[in-house]
Amino acid sequence: MRIELTLPDLVRVGLAAAADPMGELAASLQVLQRRDGGRNAASAAFNRWRYRVWQGLPDSAAVLMWLCRPDAPIPEFLVPAAGRYDLETGLAAVLKADSVSLKAALRTAPADRDLPAWAAAFADGDTAG
Repeated sequence: MRIELTLPDLVRVGLAAAADPMGELAASLQVLQRRDGGRNAASAAFNRWRYRVWQGLPDSAAVLMWLCRPDAPIPEFLVPAAGRYDLETGLAAVLKADSVSLKAALRTAPADRDLPAWAAAFADGDTAG
C-alpha cells in the first residue's frame, strides 16, 4: 500500500497539545510484549528497555498485559477521552468503567487464546473482587 499526501493534505494535519498518557501506557504495554527474535530492527531497539521493565513488573500487571495484547486492539475503556491529557483523570475514568465496556474488551480475545481465570469469571457475570 502506498499513501500519497499533497501539500493541502499536510496543511490540514493537526498535532495534539500534549501526549495522551493512557494511550501511551497501553501502546507501551503492547510493545513490551512483542517478540520477533530481533529480526525487526525497530522492535530489537526496545530489547534492553523490555528487559528492564519486565524485571520490575508486579504480578498484578498480568491483567493489563492481557488486555493490551500486541495481537489485539487496545480496549476503549483503557484509553478514555476524559484522560487524554492527564494521567490522573484517565486512571479515574478507567476505574469508573462499566461492566458492558469491560465485557466488550474480553470479547476481543482471539479464538485460539483462552481467557485467563479472572477474565473468564468476569465474562460469566462474576464482578466480585
